[in-house]
Amino acid sequence: MRDINLRRGLFRLWIAASLLRLAAYVAYLWARCAYVDTVDGTTLMCWTGEGDWVGGIQYFSIGTYARLFAIAVSVPLGMMLVGYLLAWVMRGFLTPKSK
Repeated sequence: MRDINLRRGLFRLWIAASLLRLAAYVAYLWARCAYVDTVDGTTLMCWTGEGDWVGGIQYFSIGTYARLFAIAVSVPLGMMLVGYLLAWVMRGFLTPKSK
């Protein structure tokens, strides 16, 4: 019988969950975009990450893109940190191997 590599398995689970969350976040962002007729023509208006604010995507600044990126990666990185902390705590309960 093969031993289970818990660390590798949980890391793969984290990768799969992070990719699914990222895909869901992109779908959520895209669902919040709409083409709006303006004086200048048709403009793609999207959520800016600031509450209910919506803006033309051509007017997004680096800060807006950085905010949206931070929202996208904060949950997966936070979950990775929690996983590592839980693994560290659990290793503290193991008995040391004798040499």
